[in-house]
Amino acid sequence: MRIIGLKEFLAMPAGTVFAKYKPQVFDGLCIKGESIIEASDFFYQTLWEVEASNSKELYEKIDAAENRGVDVPIDVQCGQRDGLFQYDQLFAVFSAGEVRRIAESLVGEPTTTLTDAEQWALREAAGAYNDNDDDEECAKIAATLSGLLRRLG
Repeated sequence: MRIIGLKEFLAMPAGTVFAKYKPQVFDGLCIKGESIIEASDFFYQTLWEVEASNSKELYEKIDAAENRGVDVPIDVQCGQRDGLFQYDQLFAVFSAGEVRRIAESLVGEPTTTLTDAEQWALREAAGAYNDNDDDEECAKIAATLSGLLRRLG
């Protein structure tokens, strides 16, 4: 995790996982959208919000969840524009490896991805074993490697 200023943050690609940062305080995780460089602004997506079409419905659902234990639906596609124009705002940005570790902690299982070179090597190995498909052992290995590629690729 790195802490950067607004100018560097705006240059980061859409999809960057970040949290706004004030000295010693991190806000919640968000996903960066497109930057509006000329306005020093950007779009972002929170990880979730209560699903609602307007503020009245939102407050009614929150009240129902809080006071009556109602299970309310969430929205995970909740983009918005920052629009706060805080030019001294700092951001904690997370690497792909850190994001994978966060995801693993949420789902409780590894979410490994393969590099292009690793995918190529597995495809080559699966193909080589597949060439010996008259051999039952080679066919099993080829099927295992192909399944691994589908899951991780």
